Amino acid sequence: MSMKVLGACAALASCCVLAQGATLQGQVGGPQGSAVRVFQDDFGLIHALDAQGLYLFQSWSEYAASDFFQRNNLRCGGGLGSLQGFEASTILGLQADCTNSSTNPAAQYAPSVARYRIPVVVHVLMSSTGQGAISDAMVQSQIDILNQDFLALPGSNGAPGTDVQVEFYLATTDPSGNPTTGITRTTNTTWFNDGGTYYSTLAWDTNNYLNIYTNTAGGNLGYAYVPNGGGVVGNSFDRVVILWSAFGNNAPIGAPYNKGRTTTHEVGHYLGLQHTFQGGCAGTTNCYANGDLICDTLPESQPNFGCSQTTCGDPDPVTNYMDYSEDLCMNNFTSDQTRRMRCTLESWRVNLAEIVGGGTPPGQVANPAPANGATGVSTLTSLSWTAAAGATSYDVYFGTDSTPDASEFLGTQASTSFAPGTLLASTTYYWTITAGNSNGSTAGPVWSFTTGSTATTVVLFNDTFETGNLTAGGWTAQNTNAFASSSSAFSGAWGLRVRQTSWAQKSLSTVGYNTIRLLYNRRTSGMDSTENLYVEWYNGSVWSPVETTKTTTWGAVNFALPAGAANNASFRVRFRTNCSLTSEHARIDNVQITGVTN
Repeated sequence: MSMKVLGACAALASCCVLAQGATLQGQVGGPQGSAVRVFQDDFGLIHALDAQGLYLFQSWSEYAASDFFQRNNLRCGGGLGSLQGFEASTILGLQADCTNSSTNPAAQYAPSVARYRIPVVVHVLMSSTGQGAISDAMVQSQIDILNQDFLALPGSNGAPGTDVQVEFYLATTDPSGNPTTGITRTTNTTWFNDGGTYYSTLAWDTNNYLNIYTNTAGGNLGYAYVPNGGGVVGNSFDRVVILWSAFGNNAPIGAPYNKGRTTTHEVGHYLGLQHTFQGGCAGTTNCYANGDLICDTLPESQPNFGCSQTTCGDPDPVTNYMDYSEDLCMNNFTSDQTRRMRCTLESWRVNLAEIVGGGTPPGQVANPAPANGATGVSTLTSLSWTAAAGATSYDVYFGTDSTPDASEFLGTQASTSFAPGTLLASTTYYWTITAGNSNGSTAGPVWSFTTGSTATTVVLFNDTFETGNLTAGGWTAQNTNAFASSSSAFSGAWGLRVRQTSWAQKSLSTVGYNTIRLLYNRRTSGMDSTENLYVEWYNGSVWSPVETTKTTTWGAVNFALPAGAANNASFRVRFRTNCSLTSEHARIDNVQITGVTN
């Protein structure tokens, strides 16, 4: 039976000591900050403090059934708050497909591509009186639950879900190459109560192991870190933390949180998923950039602690592992969630998993640009195609031979566009793309197009810096650290200066033009090792890199942008810096955007 104690910590000094712990940044969940403190004493009593007072609970089961637990949203430490991930200075390559603000559930992330196996180390933290002890068998039961849920194993509670093709196993080799059970045990009462930087001492390389810690989890059933903004992977604090009594199958906390789904939920965060109720009743428009960034989970306005609920007009996704539902109610990840998690493994946690057999070769590429058989094509055209399902690389064959072979092989790449350079006029070219992954390759059809007799290059935009006013040329600046500067010119009297953390961007329509090129002069000054000038372009939904540099001498650059920049009413270019001082800056001049019309 719980008891409320007035006077908070005045009568129990240990509450004010053992319940201390710095608020952790970059986590989903975790200690709630100074307003909420929870710890378990040497006699097994749970002390819970919030603004309404101090409560004592006889067991974790009693605690999890309390008003204190629900009003402070302690199913997962983040509660209803937004995810607090570290933002990377730049998002490159495939990382842009699964950031903290958007998801691209591309076919290449389908679980049919390959199975991933993730090594796990479980760090069992105990108090000096033995609170928190967990047997090897209980640890293994939790690994089994993870596999039931992530592999949607027939006959298990996770059978109705999507097979993520992600498997977990207790590590068999430690970071030094020695045999291991994948379980460590440490007695330290402060660490047991989630205090101190225990992870700095205990963590195995977080690039290569999923580190799970069992302790009091700051009063939450669990918390974890999302890596999809950068700054998490490779740091010792990157971890999943689970309340020891809710860890494993038939865990001692008892129903309704004793079937191991807290760990499934938190590992979902660890692989990039947000709560299903993130953003409340967010609109269905642009659902890959709203709410939980997933389109096949119905929105809900608040977490569900039971097994049924309707808050946004349709039944809430209470069976989804990323809600707060009771363990036996949870039974699925959706298809889009699956692809986001696999994108996280491929783009953010790139060294964590190993690929094992059981996958399939990729599908075939499609939708060529220029279109097959097209005529009058610009001599400066770029090639592009639709990504093949499951493909991780593309072999490009291009030339004037109608049956492209090894002599026309131009290289292997991950992107779905290729710039062959200036072509001959009035010439027929043939090309084909072979998609590949770890399980094999799939050749595509042979496509062709014929260039026109002439091609006209049109200047779509000149920077207008010579007006001395960015807005006069339609530029938009993030803040006053991006401005027209009389000391930033390469030629003429004015150029663009971008200093500290800022950007300047230009929007224009490229409709009616192909082969978009971006030309400019640039140099930087005073930048440190992690600071750069980032040049990027926008296709209407995502920003993509053009160049990352900190060159300190003026240089002229001329980039052919991917096919998505052509015929685009939402096209933009941006010059961005991530410096800390006003003396650290980039200078840009003679920005020109051209397009080709035949």
